[in-house]
Amino acid sequence: MPWPLSGIIAQRERRSLATQVVFLQNITKVGRNACYLAVNLVVVNIPEGITSIGHGAFRSCRSLTTVSFPTTLRSIGYSAFEKCSSLDNVDLLHTQLQEIGDWAFDDCQELKSMTIPDSLQKFGDVVFAICPTLFPSYVKAGKANTLEYLHDRSNLVDQAKKLAEINNEVTILKRKNAHQNMTVANYDTTVLSLKSEAASMIQ
Repeated sequence: MPWPLSGIIAQRERRSLATQVVFLQNITKVGRNACYLAVNLVVVNIPEGITSIGHGAFRSCRSLTTVSFPTTLRSIGYSAFEKCSSLDNVDLLHTQLQEIGDWAFDDCQELKSMTIPDSLQKFGDVVFAICPTLFPSYVKAGKANTLEYLHDRSNLVDQAKKLAEINNEVTILKRKNAHQNMTVANYDTTVLSLKSEAASMIQ
């Protein structure tokens, strides 16, 4: 039985007030949408023992600037950090990371650097879409073959060339939404279209 709308709204309001996350002992994963829309989170320390970060776990945590990842981490789900617009650095080099899902860091507009371990085996589609300050030279890996893998599998070089154009389109879209009161449906449809365009550009 689905939640009533009032329950969903109340849950989102509670999340919007949260300023920190306390992890229970002996858990091994951060659940799907666990901190979605926790807009006042600034720093998150994910403890040792956690092996996965679920889909959308920190999506739209727009104040989040710092995340410390455990050495035990093996996977990051799709859209896990999407729209974390204040996140500026991601250091995964010390982890056991094997998989990064699609759109994992989509629309992280302040993201400037990222380090990735050589253990990485699966790199999703358009992981860095709409990250205008992140370029291939700022994505560093444990060994050269990992970096070559990222370039070969995700076409980061081609993506970097398109990000500024896509970012401009999104900025224009947001301005139109603010000044012309675009309907939510039209706004979401247009954003989805831009994402699809980005995905097709970098296949």
